[in-house]
Amino acid sequence: MFQEVQRHSNMLPLGVPRSAAVDARLGEYTIPKGTQVFQNMTSVHFDPELFPDPHRFDPTRYLATEDGGGEKTRFVPSPHVLPFGTGRRRCLGEVLAKPSLYLFFTGITARFETFKIEQKILFSGIFFVLALQVSG
Repeated sequence: MFQEVQRHSNMLPLGVPRSAAVDARLGEYTIPKGTQVFQNMTSVHFDPELFPDPHRFDPTRYLATEDGGGEKTRFVPSPHVLPFGTGRRRCLGEVLAKPSLYLFFTGITARFETFKIEQKILFSGIFFVLALQVSG
């Protein structure tokens, strides 16, 4: 579920600006040395070729079946979800953020009882409602 949340709610849609260190060519374009360059993360995270129906929140898109049969139960991370940027200068906080997300989510699930209730139709989309109830 973390990957879909990070894909769908992109914190830095254009990444962190970089500067071209040398003159470069990208297809038919020339990028002069010193030009500010942005990584358009949104174009990757919402690319329909990488993520079918990209505007739909669907955590099950990262699940696969075990050995090609049965129910989808195995998590397969997508190399196209880039919430911390790319390259050598991606976010230094990634090594702290990922375990913190895990601890935060496990802390919530340990303190609350989770259960799925029926689908609710809100606005023009279908949303699944997850209710939390304090246990013990």
